[in-house]
Amino acid sequence: MLRNVIHASLIGSALFFGTALAADPVFSFTTIDHPGATLTEAQGISPGGYIGGLYADASGVKHGFVLRHGVFTTVDYPGAAYTDVRATNPAGDIVGNYRLPGENPGYAIHGFVLKRDGTFIPLAYPGYAYMIAKSILPDGSVLGCVHNAGYVVMVGFVWSRGVYTGLDGSLDGLNVPQSMNNGATPDLGQIAGLFTDMTLHKGRAYVIQNGSFTPFDYPGASSTAAWDINPPGAIVGNYQDATGAHGFLLENGVFTSVQFPGAILTVVLGISPGGAIVGWYRDATGTHGFLAIPMPGHGQ
Repeated sequence: MLRNVIHASLIGSALFFGTALAADPVFSFTTIDHPGATLTEAQGISPGGYIGGLYADASGVKHGFVLRHGVFTTVDYPGAAYTDVRATNPAGDIVGNYRLPGENPGYAIHGFVLKRDGTFIPLAYPGYAYMIAKSILPDGSVLGCVHNAGYVVMVGFVWSRGVYTGLDGSLDGLNVPQSMNNGATPDLGQIAGLFTDMTLHKGRAYVIQNGSFTPFDYPGASSTAAWDINPPGAIVGNYQDATGAHGFLLENGVFTSVQFPGAILTVVLGISPGGAIVGWYRDATGTHGFLAIPMPGHGQ
């Protein structure tokens, strides 16, 4: 089910990369509910506007989905007890995660790629027990993070043409602890993600541009996480402050808070090349996915 509302987003502005500006994009919000689901979450959006996510059925089992032209297609990893879809690319490839029956739901998760020909490719990073795959680029490169069995270590990775590189110091010298690569421009020139700053004792967002690591925070936030970046360089993610959890858009040095109207919390996870944003929100009726499109004359 799709339900549409129009709302002016809340605003936050700050000094970022030397720029202090304020703007007021207006978004048209559309609620996304999988038919018959007890919850729905939108996780990513492709350049063509296809939306990936997950839903829970009446028995509580979670399945992945792709929403194309208003039609939901369920995605279940073979034999899995849990599946989600995080993103799709223009070629029709899908990236997501699964958990097998009997595995600990609090820890165990594994990545996969579903090729457009229907072939599932399980992903595994040598030396790590678990993986969260977050995004897939037009050339098939996958980004995400891997964990050891106790989740004490989290390392961001890029899987490109069958080769893994990461942020654990042994691979590229960045030595960023508790990191997760979440989105990138098609040429991998910019990578956006999240990490734990051990000095400040808080979660922070980052951008890696041509090998240079730059952390950043939403103004006044106790924690910030970047979840996606589009080809023009607009970044979306989440932040936490005294009022709760909110999404954000960072574009041309301007932060804009994104809050679904009437929601208890809003999570923003993906952005298309044209600036369409997807995520999920929670209100008195439950958890729902959403699509937010900038209105003409505002934002991108």
